[in-house]
Amino acid sequence: MKYLIILVYLFLQGTASKAQDTTLPQESFKIYPHAGKIINKVSLWKIDSNIVEYVKDGNLADINTADVLRLESLNFRIEFNEHQKMVTRMYDLIIIGEEDTIRGIIKKIYGNAITYIPAGKNNLPLKTSSYLSYQVRNAVIEKETSEPNDSKDLTKDFEIFVNDLLPPEAEKKIKLKPEKSKSQKTLEACCLSSVIFAGILGLLGLMSGL
Repeated sequence: MKYLIILVYLFLQGTASKAQDTTLPQESFKIYPHAGKIINKVSLWKIDSNIVEYVKDGNLADINTADVLRLESLNFRIEFNEHQKMVTRMYDLIIIGEEDTIRGIIKKIYGNAITYIPAGKNNLPLKTSSYLSYQVRNAVIEKETSEPNDSKDLTKDFEIFVNDLLPPEAEKKIKLKPEKSKSQKTLEACCLSSVIFAGILGLLGLMSGL
C-alpha cells in the first residue's frame, strides 16, 4: 500500500510538471530566434529561465531561452533581460486616423508627435508619427521565469511610467493626491472641534448679555 501511494504521488508530480502555465497570454504567438526562421502560429505552454515550451500543430516542442530574441502576439511582446527574467509588455495603441491604429511600445510623447517601437520590430530604430489619441496599456511585468506571476500592484509604477511619457503641463492631471496621515486627520479634527466649541461659547456669551 505504501508503495502504491508513492507511485501515485510521483505520477501526480510528473503530471503537474507537464501542465500548461495558464498565466501566460492565451494568444497565437510568433517566436523570433536570434538566428534562423521565425516560428509562426504557436501557443505558449511553459516558460522558465532555460526553456520556452510551446505547442505547434498539436505537438509540444521547445527552444532554449538563450536562443530567443522575443515572442510576439497581436497584443503582447515577451522578451528576456540580461538576468534571464521574462519581461511581458502589452502593446500600446496609437490612433493616427479615423480607422488607422498602430500597435507598439510608446517611448516618448512631445507636442503632437509620438515616438514608439512598432510591433514586430526590434527596439531600434524608433519611429515617430503624429497622432489623434493614444492608449497606454504597457504596464511592464518583469518576473523570474522559473516562478509564477505574483499579484504585485503595478498602479504606482504605471503612474510613474505615464508621467514620464506626458509633457510637463499634462503631468499634473494624473498625479494621485497623497492620502493624509492619521496624525494630520486627528489634528484637523481637534482644530475643527475647538473652533466649533469657541463658537458655541461665544454664542452663549452673546445670548447671556442680552
